[in-house]
Amino acid sequence: MSLGKCNVRLATLVERLAATLWIALILALASIGVCHAHATLVMSNPSANSILDDYPQQFSLEFSEPVSSIFFSLVEPDGTIQNLESIEAAGNMVTLHAPDIRQRGTHALNWRVVSADGHPIGGSIVYSIGAPTAAIHPEGPKTDSEVRDLIWLARLLIYAGCFFGVGGIFFFNWMETDHHDKRDPVLLAVLLPGLAAAAFSIPLQGLDVLSLPIGTFSKNSAWNAGFATTYGTSALFAGSAICLALFAHLFKIRVRLLSAIALIAVGLAFGSSGHAVTAAPQWLMRSAVIIHVMSAAFWAGSLYPLAKLFATGCASAPSVLRRFSRTVLFAVIPMLVAGVVLAFVQLGRVDALWLTDYGRVLVGKSLLVGVVLICAAVNRVIFTSPAVRGDLVAGRNLRTTTHAEILLILGILAVVGLWRFTPPPRTVMAEPVAAAEVHIHTEKVMVDLSLTPKRIGAMTAQMSVTTGDFAALHEKEVTLVMSHPTLGIASLKRRAVKIGEGLWRVENLNVPFPGDWLIRLDVLVSDFDLVKLQATVHIGSKVAPS
Repeated sequence: MSLGKCNVRLATLVERLAATLWIALILALASIGVCHAHATLVMSNPSANSILDDYPQQFSLEFSEPVSSIFFSLVEPDGTIQNLESIEAAGNMVTLHAPDIRQRGTHALNWRVVSADGHPIGGSIVYSIGAPTAAIHPEGPKTDSEVRDLIWLARLLIYAGCFFGVGGIFFFNWMETDHHDKRDPVLLAVLLPGLAAAAFSIPLQGLDVLSLPIGTFSKNSAWNAGFATTYGTSALFAGSAICLALFAHLFKIRVRLLSAIALIAVGLAFGSSGHAVTAAPQWLMRSAVIIHVMSAAFWAGSLYPLAKLFATGCASAPSVLRRFSRTVLFAVIPMLVAGVVLAFVQLGRVDALWLTDYGRVLVGKSLLVGVVLICAAVNRVIFTSPAVRGDLVAGRNLRTTTHAEILLILGILAVVGLWRFTPPPRTVMAEPVAAAEVHIHTEKVMVDLSLTPKRIGAMTAQMSVTTGDFAALHEKEVTLVMSHPTLGIASLKRRAVKIGEGLWRVENLNVPFPGDWLIRLDVLVSDFDLVKLQATVHIGSKVAPS
């Protein structure tokens, strides 16, 4: 078999491999469930599941990064819901004035805020005044599934417009000017949907922030909420980049200057919001994002013009390929270095690659990038030199593998869009150690139990024991028993040590598995009176899944 036929088969194999990976990617995306984002609630007053003697005058919530307030409401024991209006947000802290409520029992504070990376988060804090009453199961604000899907699709269209559209026009105007059509249908096919997506992604962001359904898309409140987040700035930069590229493409006015500014605007779009730009040191992370994105846009944008030049038999194709071959390493190397820096900061630790959704998305992206680099290496080592010399077969093979690279990069962009819904591990792991808190109340005995930290491994259990009306019980002994019937673990039994009046502690309590554990506290009130109290507590894994 001749070398030429081998190269043709190799190019065809690469293209089929890319198509297969793309189909697998579509199936994988279809199976992905809901992910959640992004800053995390570190501390609150009142704390979750706490019991207060009197009504709070204010509420305070501390988050892992700066937030802006969006929505707070209070659910009373009788089910009445009050929206809270008196709110102050300063950095990581949000303070709310408590309404004048005189109902005793279990309340729920529902909250929803926007983190510094532009993503909304929400939750509920359940507490009781006097004594717990019927359990409240608050449904905090949630993102509509249709809104979530449209946000991802809009991101993909914006990415395609920025990387293939803006990058492609930059390549045509700086690397090859003789064969640049005034209205290239392929470039218009990625630029125009990208521009529309940049505009409509703003109210979609607002719907996510306000937890509104897709039917309220046209409301002013959705647009205002979207613009109020850092993503509004990002979308404006992306839209401006695409507009500049379109203007240069259609009207041929100062094409090099406008396409260069457009490429810079793409970098600024990604560097103005998102997970990475909120990490410290911000100057390094923002710079890394901008370098990573601009380099990737140049590389991705070069693929379609190169394939078109060889498909049309343009006489300048070999010389353009020669210039590109000399230049592309100055884009690929900074792109990879910046990407490694961003991944290192965002992950925090190696096992986050497989223990968090963010890490699993990064693994998927990295695998696709690796395949693209292999395709690029095949082009560079096998096809570039003969194509530069004018070998038509090599030019066709190069075009085939370039089509495979385009398909793979489109898959990378689809995967990257999932990061919109996954918090980086650094925000999960940077939280102060949290405790699992349980309150157990009977007429005779009341116990507040805290397990620190609330994840598998060694932990400390501390118990505060009183009578049902908060008086000293003068108990003689307290024993903690934990079991996990689902896993067949009958009991982990430890006798507590008294550290103060009504205070007991168990050190180095080893909980080997995550999940819902059954807690039993045996309180020996007297030699003839043993009170047993039961509750369930959730213990998390070492690294909280995203």
